[in-house]
Amino acid sequence: MSADDLHRDSRRLYRKKIYATVDVFVSATELFVYVGGEVAKPGRIIWPPDLTVAKAVQGAGGFSLYAKEGKVTLVRDQTAYDLNAHPAQQNPAQDPRPMPSDSLQVPRSAF
Repeated sequence: MSADDLHRDSRRLYRKKIYATVDVFVSATELFVYVGGEVAKPGRIIWPPDLTVAKAVQGAGGFSLYAKEGKVTLVRDQTAYDLNAHPAQQNPAQDPRPMPSDSLQVPRSAF
């Protein structure tokens, strides 16, 4: 639901049942995922609901030359999960979806 939809629906529902006039103010807060390590531009990425790990890495400028793509770490609620980015690049259905405030860390390859 968009902010405009929420505004319109709230005014319509409250005006009929409770109040003669209604003013509704909606503000949206941006949510972020943090991407660090061996990416071109480490930092925070705006989180849209359809964000995947591959899209987050692309939003951070892609993997660096020294990235260990087979071991991306997703940190959520103080728990770390190791992910392999290769299957996600081949099959988007296997591309995990980070949540707001998650952190993705791309380690450096030994080679």
